[in-house]
Amino acid sequence: MIIDSINFEFFHKLSINISKNRFNFGSIRKVDILKSQGGVKPLEIADFRDKIVQKGMAVILKKLSEYRFLDCSFSFCRGRSCHDAMKYIKRKVLSGM
Repeated sequence: MIIDSINFEFFHKLSINISKNRFNFGSIRKVDILKSQGGVKPLEIADFRDKIVQKGMAVILKKLSEYRFLDCSFSFCRGRSCHDAMKYIKRKVLSGM
């Protein structure tokens, strides 16, 4: 399947197959690439349809689990850095918690 074939109909059929439990992940293509030092390194490439489904699943799972994190949770949260954690701590300390 060529990536140019992605359109509304593609997503419509894909969603029907997923909802009816008829979607199966395809096999992974194995390609050999040349390393800079000579030699060959195997590279496994998933079908783009599988990548779309995997990304969709990741987005859904993130939204479903996001509410479980506390406001003071900064570990492994996208858009929350150690700098944000420090700002949070300073705010809490100054306010007397």
